[in-house]
This record gives sequence, structure tokens and C-alpha cells, in this order.
Amino acid sequence: MGLVAAAVIGYAVYTLITLEPARSEPVNAAEDEVGRRPPTRAERAGPRGVKSAPVTIPGDARARPGPAPRPEPSIPLPEARNQFEEFLGELDRLDTDGTTLSNEQWVQYYKRGHEALQPILQGLDWQDPEQAKELQKANEDLRKKLWKLQPQAAAAAQ
Repeated sequence: MGLVAAAVIGYAVYTLITLEPARSEPVNAAEDEVGRRPPTRAERAGPRGVKSAPVTIPGDARARPGPAPRPEPSIPLPEARNQFEEFLGELDRLDTDGTTLSNEQWVQYYKRGHEALQPILQGLDWQDPEQAKELQKANEDLRKKLWKLQPQAAAAAQ
């Protein structure tokens, strides 16, 4: 304890000895010791109307003008629609048969459903109102059919 106190006192004495003496006259706040004033905000900003170039990494999507590129659909849209309808039909058959799915089976159907929906999402434009309605309907149909087969929903219905 005494050693720590001696170290603190020694540091305080050293700090007091090495301090610069106080100035008798105040320094103008707008000038530094050499007599220069700091640059104004306008001077720091540069010439008026000129913006500095944005810092981008080569290959950064922000460097390209326009919207981001859309991925190419993995399969043609009509074929994607057919595969999705077949998958929904399979879910309907499971529901009408009264098949009880385990949690693992339901997860597999969930993944397959979203894999079947993905090419439709790639092929349709969500900004077009008609195509957006089709996307919404496909997504809702998939969710409703999967919800009916969900193990907890099946147990609650009985």
C-alpha cells in the first residue's frame, strides 16, 4: 500500500514540474500560437458545387448506376408455375389423406416449397401490379397449405 501511495505522489510531482507555465496574456481564440486562424467550414468543404468522389471498392454495386441486376431464372416461368402447382397438389393430397407429418418431414416440405417458389420469384417482377398479385397469391397459398400440415396445427385441429 505504501508503495502505491509513493508512486501516486511521484507521478503528481512529475506532472506539476513538467507543466508549461501559464501565459500572462490570453491567446485569441480565432488564432493559434503562430498567428494562423483555423479554416472555416466553407474552406474545409472545398469549392462550392463540387462534391468529393464517393469512396467505393472495385466491384461495389454502388459504383454502377441504375437498379441492381436481377438474377436469371433457373427455369422458364411456365415450367416453374407447373412445378409449383404440382407441389401444391402434393400438399393437398397429404391434407386430404389426413397424413400426419413429423417435424422433420414438415421442415423438408417447407424447404421444397420455397425451392419450388424461388424460380417464380425470379421470373416475375414484383413492381408490376398483376405479377405482384400472382406472387402474393403463390406465397399465401404455400403458407396456408404448409400451415395445415404443420405438426402443431394438426394436433390442435383434433
